[in-house]
Amino acid sequence: MNIIEHIYTTVDHGITHVAADNKYIGSVNTYNNFFTRFFAWVSKSSMQVNFDGKTRIVNKVSYLNLVNTLTGTDVKIQNIKDHILFRKTVKNGNLLTSKSTMRDNISEKSRYKLFKKLARAISLGETQKACQMIGKGAALDRAYYDRGYKYPSFNHDTDSLSSESRYNFSVTRGTPILTAAKRSQTTVVAKLSEFGANTNATGRKYIFERIITGVDRRLEVVPKYRTVRRRDGRLDGNWGIGLETRTTVNTQDIRTNNTYFDLRTI
Repeated sequence: MNIIEHIYTTVDHGITHVAADNKYIGSVNTYNNFFTRFFAWVSKSSMQVNFDGKTRIVNKVSYLNLVNTLTGTDVKIQNIKDHILFRKTVKNGNLLTSKSTMRDNISEKSRYKLFKKLARAISLGETQKACQMIGKGAALDRAYYDRGYKYPSFNHDTDSLSSESRYNFSVTRGTPILTAAKRSQTTVVAKLSEFGANTNATGRKYIFERIITGVDRRLEVVPKYRTVRRRDGRLDGNWGIGLETRTTVNTQDIRTNNTYFDLRTI
């Protein structure tokens, strides 16, 4: 009998992939929108399966194949509804002994999407959600910018920052396991390690500051559309020129206290 803590499902290109903890089990064809669900119901080719609290509408034959592979038996199609509780089936089944994980079997696009959700969950201190994203197949060793009280950034430390505002915050550029460790999220660190995150990764931390170096105000000649009410009451308009005050804020980005670290030096 298998001792299983969590069962994870991830939909990728219309197929639901399934894992028990860090072991990949297999996949099943699913119906993920109203129209496909409706036609599958009409043709009686679908059934509901409870994947540890998450209900999926699956193809009966595809699910039958998954169950038979997992249990090593020959369940008949007329008896497949006896396996609507997947936890019970996987608990008594034969889990794969390979080292294949969920993230090994889903697309790079899905791994990256889950990785971004993982990073945001770590940033917000949402431990349960972070652990769920790990199990669902998030990429674990991508580096990103954790920016303290601001949302994490995935391309550059200045993403989404106004070019005309002051800022002062600390930045940690590293992988999820380094960021979780910096934030003392021991449960997330343990989960990442269990699922194969690189524990030898190195990160960088520094202070980011954007200061205002000057404000430039000047009058500019700009085209303007004017409306005039005629004697008969109707509005008429035409283009002309006018003056407008334009303000430009000049800023400078400064990065200081640059240091490198790893899990042993946190």
